[in-house]
Amino acid sequence: MRRITVLLGLSVLIAGPVVAGEPGQLRLEQPVVSAPEESGMARFVIERVLGDDGVVSVDYRAAGATATAAVDFVPVSGTLTWANHDAASKTITVPILDDALREGAEQIVLVLSNPTGGARLDGARGFGRAIIPSSDGENSNGADSDS
Repeated sequence: MRRITVLLGLSVLIAGPVVAGEPGQLRLEQPVVSAPEESGMARFVIERVLGDDGVVSVDYRAAGATATAAVDFVPVSGTLTWANHDAASKTITVPILDDALREGAEQIVLVLSNPTGGARLDGARGFGRAIIPSSDGENSNGADSDS
């Protein structure tokens, strides 16, 4: 945060996304996202805030919490990289599989790790969850799993 003094001597705190000379912090924009089976994907947006100096990267991995890999979702992993002075958000997409089973809500966990270039992970938003809501037993083509 930066303190800026404006006219009449009032001070205002501004939460600026960029701090000069700092590599920044990497975090999930939303730590919890909804991903219905019918949508076909869970989208996690990763932000670089509080600095944009230097090239930075972070590894990511999606794993099942209560959802089952290769049944409910396709596990993904990789590395996101930001160029020097690049503070644009990046998106990680986890494919959700419409398995046509009646089931309760399930969860996928996305974990960020191994930041490079001096970047830090936000302790509270360095991991997130995708919630796949309860399924009614129909797949995306309308067929009921009991037929």
